[in-house]
Amino acid sequence: MKVTTLELIRSVLKSDETMPADERARIIRHLTAPADAPKPEPLCVIKPTEAARRLMVSRQTIYRYCKLGILARAILPGKTRGNGVILESLENAIRSGQRSIAEGVRPYSGAPGQKGVTT
Repeated sequence: MKVTTLELIRSVLKSDETMPADERARIIRHLTAPADAPKPEPLCVIKPTEAARRLMVSRQTIYRYCKLGILARAILPGKTRGNGVILESLENAIRSGQRSIAEGVRPYSGAPGQKGVTT
């Protein structure tokens, strides 16, 4: 909080005759105390190639999983493109099992018109 803002609040509190002095002091202490809120842990980001290696799929499949929302892609501030995969989302996907990951993606059935492959 800016010093001038704190001084303004102090002067307003002093001008309020209905507020006891100990209550004013408590409010000022609360405003000047350091924030106790824990800082969020930084996200661990891994490259799509590493995510593909861990899931034993291709890198393109990792991009597809990100597009489907199965994996969370990391986007750096000020950027619009993904810069990797958030490790936590990858670990959650691994914990849920390969079968549930693959449910959102149609399996490869070969090139259209390829002999012996039905589409």
